[in-house]
Amino acid sequence: MKGFAAALQKARFFPIVLNCKGRLATEGQHPSLQRILEQAIKESLSRAGLHKRVAVSTTDEIQSWWQQAPQGVKSDLVHYVQSHYQGRPTPDDLLEKRGPEAFAKAIIEAAEVIRIAIPFTKDIRSRFLHIYRQLTRDQGYHGLLVIVDEFTSWQDLHPPGSQGFAEDEHVLETLAFHLPVDDHARIVTVVASQAPPPAKLMGSASV
Repeated sequence: MKGFAAALQKARFFPIVLNCKGRLATEGQHPSLQRILEQAIKESLSRAGLHKRVAVSTTDEIQSWWQQAPQGVKSDLVHYVQSHYQGRPTPDDLLEKRGPEAFAKAIIEAAEVIRIAIPFTKDIRSRFLHIYRQLTRDQGYHGLLVIVDEFTSWQDLHPPGSQGFAEDEHVLETLAFHLPVDDHARIVTVVASQAPPPAKLMGSASV
C-alpha cells in the first residue's frame, strides 16, 4: 500500500471521488452510475478550475462541436430546428431558454434527419477515454484516480441478475479493466464497499 501511495505522489493524477450514498436521492427512479460519475467528474473539474475546459457529457460534446462547426453546417441545422419547433427558435435560443439538454437533443435530431455527422461519443468506453485524453493530453495530468465510495448503497438498488446490476458492472469493468489494460490508460479505480465488489472487479484495486 505504501508503494502504491508513493507512486501516486510522483505522478499528477486527476482525482474523481464519488460517494454513491450521497447521490441516491437526486437521481430519480432510474439512477445511472455512468451519469453520476460524469457529475462527479464535473465537480472535480470545477474544484480544479477546469470548468467548461473538458467535455464530459453528450451535451458538453455537442456544445463544443457547435462552437467550431462550419457556418454552412450550422445554417442547415438552424433551418431544420426552426422549422420543427414552435416559435422558430434557433439552437442557441434553446440553449439559453431551455438548457443544454434541449439544445443537444435538437441538434442531434436535426443532424440525423439531414445526414450531418457529428463526432460525439456514444458508449461509455469511448466517453471515458475521451475525458481521459482531454485531461492527460490537454491539461497535463498523468492519469486518473477514481474512488467510488459507499458502493454498497448503490448495489442495494440493483440486485444480481438485474439490468441495473449488469450496467453497473459494465461501468466499473470499463474503468478498472478495459481502459487501463486494453487502451493503456493510466487509470486507478478504487471501490470502497462493505459488500464484495462485482466479480469482474476482483482483480482491480478495491477496499
